[in-house]
Amino acid sequence: MDEQKKLDQEALNRALSGLEGDPFLARRVIAQSKGETNVSIHRKYTRGLILALILTLAMLGTAYAAFSSQVAEFFGRHWGHNYEEWLQNGKIAQVGESWSIGGIDLTLDEVVYKDRGIYAVGTAKAENSRDVLLPVDMADGLMVEPDFCAEQPETKEIFRLADSQGGSMLNLDVTLSRIGVDGGEMLTPGCSGYYNVRNDDGTLTFSFEAEDGFALEDGVRYVLEMKITVEEMDKEGKVNQDNIQRGVWTVACEPKQLSQPSPSTDSAQIVSVPDGDWEVVVPEEYRENGSLPVYKAYAADFTKNTDPAWFNQSGVAQRDGSVITFQDHAQLYVDPEVLHYMEYTGELFDYSTAERKENPSVEPMLLPKQAMSQLIASIASWAQHGFQGFDGTYSLEKTELSGVTLLSAQAKAEELMTRLGIREGYECSSALDMSLERIRTLGKAYNDAIHSGLLFTNAPEYDYDSATAEDEGYLLKYDLLGVSDANQGRFHATVFVSARGIVYASIRNDFIRGEELFTPDHLITPQDAVQRLAEEISRSRSGEKAERILKAALSYAPVRADNKADGMIFAPMWQITYQDAEAIKQNYLCRAEFNAINGELIDAMFR
Repeated sequence: MDEQKKLDQEALNRALSGLEGDPFLARRVIAQSKGETNVSIHRKYTRGLILALILTLAMLGTAYAAFSSQVAEFFGRHWGHNYEEWLQNGKIAQVGESWSIGGIDLTLDEVVYKDRGIYAVGTAKAENSRDVLLPVDMADGLMVEPDFCAEQPETKEIFRLADSQGGSMLNLDVTLSRIGVDGGEMLTPGCSGYYNVRNDDGTLTFSFEAEDGFALEDGVRYVLEMKITVEEMDKEGKVNQDNIQRGVWTVACEPKQLSQPSPSTDSAQIVSVPDGDWEVVVPEEYRENGSLPVYKAYAADFTKNTDPAWFNQSGVAQRDGSVITFQDHAQLYVDPEVLHYMEYTGELFDYSTAERKENPSVEPMLLPKQAMSQLIASIASWAQHGFQGFDGTYSLEKTELSGVTLLSAQAKAEELMTRLGIREGYECSSALDMSLERIRTLGKAYNDAIHSGLLFTNAPEYDYDSATAEDEGYLLKYDLLGVSDANQGRFHATVFVSARGIVYASIRNDFIRGEELFTPDHLITPQDAVQRLAEEISRSRSGEKAERILKAALSYAPVRADNKADGMIFAPMWQITYQDAEAIKQNYLCRAEFNAINGELIDAMFR
């Protein structure tokens, strides 16, 4: 499944190329494909949707004569035999609790806990025998590519069945929204997914999974909060907006070890670490004391203390849920843990223009056109980290630009972070100057990549030569202790500052650092953390091996307190950057994170 996740991510990157710098735009594309008007930015992409987006929808013909009550069997059948073997050694809870919503009866059959991951399967049955439940691949296919999907044999059979029975076609989503452990806080997992398939008897076998070192730890009692959505659909993939049913279903369970773990995968092993030198990055306080303090962590909520005037003084034109639109067309999105500010021109473009050339029946999808400031922030981010079509990566060269200096830009960014209550613990991890020359050079490279086919986007082509000296600025990224991409990127502040001030911001912060609690006598060494990586990856379900260690960086991660009912703490954490064989071959980086106090694995790419 790890390999499938990599392929899915690559597919999604290609399918949504051009949207990465604009979560509003990506959110609208998915929302409008579903006929929705107000969709949370946290919505997860299912594997079925990713496949549909790149026109490789694969309708599953596999049928289940009867539900087996085995999480391992279901996940193994769909995501690989090694997944099945790995899950068989987990803690298992036979649940059997039922709930009803929108004409569907649901039963959560089985839950498995394994290495900070929750995996579950259940059964869904229509209350009205005339209604037909749609598998997720088919439902997503109808919403994204209705003509293509409607021609598939499986879809035709579902249409025929619905017509003959005179019932409705219902789409069901079951997602794991929050998790509690041993009386601790209910937390949202950072990495989750869901999937379902249709059985021969017309029921659905639904599944969900979550893997997250924040929300999930080894415990006795788990409380699972599931968000349930039932939609009535027609053959054109349209959702009946007047008949969408949403609810929250909460189930408690106590998974237990029912079998002896396999020694080949779960016993502690002494594994040698790769040879070679690697970088160690630590704060000065650690160099002096050999340890770092532990802090109380409080849930963040940007909705309580964000003033729109911090970003834009043109005045608020409209408020629509989490989205604030200004008089000059800029938009501010504010959620408890997420904040985005972006500028638009006030013009609209048709996102479906290219598709309609092949299929004139496709309806226009009018979306706001991005302003130059947002475009510059996007290409700056890509250039900083490397992107296909760009000549290598770019780094800071100039500390003074038209109307703004690096120091003044950092002061603006840090003033905003202070106002939001998240300045403590953050350090600037990267900065890139975007001079007029660099804007035009990178803009041309981006357009050339589209023309050559290296990149695909439905967004219109932009003339970067129209940029002026006023558009020059700095792209700044702040992370906990300056360690990039830690905590699944859930703690970062990225801003673009020009002579006009902050013209782009993308901030994610799940917890705010509170009072200092204590300082451990010592932390595990970076060598200890690398050794733990070698051991953990060797017994993971992927069976990979860390071939090359690149860096060990000391940062912070929110984890549950020893007594989980005491809430969350910020604990020192080692982030290990490494490469396995596939990463070396494909030239990408892998990361794993370990609690620097007790050495426990918090999260890793191989999980």
